[in-house]
Amino acid sequence: MSTTPTKPTTKTTPHPTVCAPAIVVTRDRLRAMLRLPACSPVKLATFEALVKLTEDHGLEVDPTVEAVLREVAVRFASHRRDINEMLVEGIAPRPGRPGRIEWAPEYHPDRDTRPEVGEDEAVNFYEQCPFNVVECGVQVATLLPPRPGRPGLDVYGKPIAAELPDAYRLVTDGSLNILDDGRVITAQPGLLEHYDDHHLRVVPVLEVPGHIDFSTGNIRFDGSVFVHGDIRDNFQVDCTGNLQVDGVIEAADIHCGGTLRATGGFVGKETGSVHVVSDAWARYLDSVHGRFEGRLAVTREILNSELTVLGDLALTTGDTSGGAIIGGSVIAGRSVQVHNLGSAAGITTQMRLGHVNGLSGALNDYTHDLMHVDQQLARCRQALVDENDPERRAELVMRLDHLASSRTQILQTRAALRRQFEAECHVHLNVDGAIHGGVRLDLPCCRVEILKTIAGPLRILRRPDGKPRFENTAGEELEVADRIRVIETDTW
Repeated sequence: MSTTPTKPTTKTTPHPTVCAPAIVVTRDRLRAMLRLPACSPVKLATFEALVKLTEDHGLEVDPTVEAVLREVAVRFASHRRDINEMLVEGIAPRPGRPGRIEWAPEYHPDRDTRPEVGEDEAVNFYEQCPFNVVECGVQVATLLPPRPGRPGLDVYGKPIAAELPDAYRLVTDGSLNILDDGRVITAQPGLLEHYDDHHLRVVPVLEVPGHIDFSTGNIRFDGSVFVHGDIRDNFQVDCTGNLQVDGVIEAADIHCGGTLRATGGFVGKETGSVHVVSDAWARYLDSVHGRFEGRLAVTREILNSELTVLGDLALTTGDTSGGAIIGGSVIAGRSVQVHNLGSAAGITTQMRLGHVNGLSGALNDYTHDLMHVDQQLARCRQALVDENDPERRAELVMRLDHLASSRTQILQTRAALRRQFEAECHVHLNVDGAIHGGVRLDLPCCRVEILKTIAGPLRILRRPDGKPRFENTAGEELEVADRIRVIETDTW
């Protein structure tokens, strides 16, 4: 009889590795845990065994760790259960401070531009400026270097280096200089622009999207200015470059170091003023006080304005509705092109032709000085005739000699200035439409009063003898004696 062998009975036991105590250190080495499974053999869970296990992992068993191990061993012996206990904690490194930009308060992009209003204090709202306008050579900011962090300690007592923070990356161009000590210095004047957080530059152009009014205050800018709106009453614009105004210039004060383009015209209201160093173009000028050192071109008309134009002056549109100078006075240094001069209503309109900057005023001064010396000479001669005292007569003779010498010097200087003046003087007035009664033309040492309208086209020149010449476009002299009055003057 055969017998079937009996299959031996097997008993499953925990894997010795799973049931052994273990020291678990986190990846950042900042925590060391004692893991004691409930199935751990008793001999491996004694205080001495746990101390050896800890030391074998390279951890220092100081009094604090020793107390924890002793307490764990006692607890495990009294009640076998899974124990996870913190043995050692390291010190995490303290992060440093990244590099940053520290703005000078007056140039901070987010600064409050509203003036501070204190109690009983007057505030000039015309002088507030929302734009970051800078001069050359000023410090606008400082780049602060990154500050290193504090290193930490891992559970083995070894240092953990703190991560070095990034420096502040400032991108700029040649308009600013970054010095070795971190100071950011402007290399040119203009508008300070900070964009895309890390980009900084100074541009020589200031663009005003709206009007120049109390939202902007007065504008003083070393560069060009573009205004897309109006310039309101009583505000000032002073720029060294070009100025373009898309809207209307009202009774404002304008100083332009470059060219001016007034697309919407200029309504000065008898208080507005303008000074342009180069050429200018305007739709119209109404009641404006102005000085233009270059060429001035006006599309429509000049009304009741007081102007000095050292370059050519052109007012012509090819139709009868524009290109007129009516009222006021104009001093012209070069050629004048106009459609109508004056008006049919006889409004007084004055124009000085042939003005030479610097020389005209000097000649007038010397002419005045000559008249003053002649008056003194006349009085001195009369006093000499009336005087009988010998000593007093001797004094008068000496005085006469001194005045005569002064007069000779004045005549010589004036003669030299006059030669220079004649070489530079330019009188050329072109009138396409008509020059009306009420117009007064001042030429050097000569005044022409227009009594009746003279139809154009015509031009007015200056003869070699200083008298005016009226001629048509073919160069033929016009007979206008019954329509004008010519008066000699002492004014150059």
